[in-house]
Amino acid sequence: MFLFADGLANLFREMLTVLNEKDDIEMANDFYFWLLMNNAELSSITPLIKDAKDSDQHNAFLKELESFKAREQTAKFVFKGPTADIVSNFIGSYRELLFSTYQYQILIDNMTDAAKEHSLSKEKAAQVLHENTYRAALNKRINVLQQNLHAYGSDYAQSRLRGQINLASN
Repeated sequence: MFLFADGLANLFREMLTVLNEKDDIEMANDFYFWLLMNNAELSSITPLIKDAKDSDQHNAFLKELESFKAREQTAKFVFKGPTADIVSNFIGSYRELLFSTYQYQILIDNMTDAAKEHSLSKEKAAQVLHENTYRAALNKRINVLQQNLHAYGSDYAQSRLRGQINLASN
């Protein structure tokens, strides 16, 4: 549990330089999704983003999101006190960002299709499909995950986590 959460924290820390609040249509969304999934445990579903509408890939992604939920709950059994909530909230906010990034990718794909099909500009397709609403949701998820990363990475949380792990291994 700790290793999984720590792996996610490390991935997100590495991304902070490129993943921040977006003020415009984010056409590099698939790259950000790939960065969020760039570890051995999640790599099997990384290709999903190239064809986000594929039903087999979609089902695999939903199963992975369910495993995130299971880990959120497991954290509450593995750790005690506020530490359990910190780990659970961090994993949950990571899951929510993954889902929001996935939804945004479907929107980007639909915008691209609509622009081609109806000879629209990228901006007009974005307006018609309410891209700003999806981008706002994505930005919210990024901010929530940053807050939860701060709590998870705090000296308090890390010392409590390590203390609980040491107690369990004795």
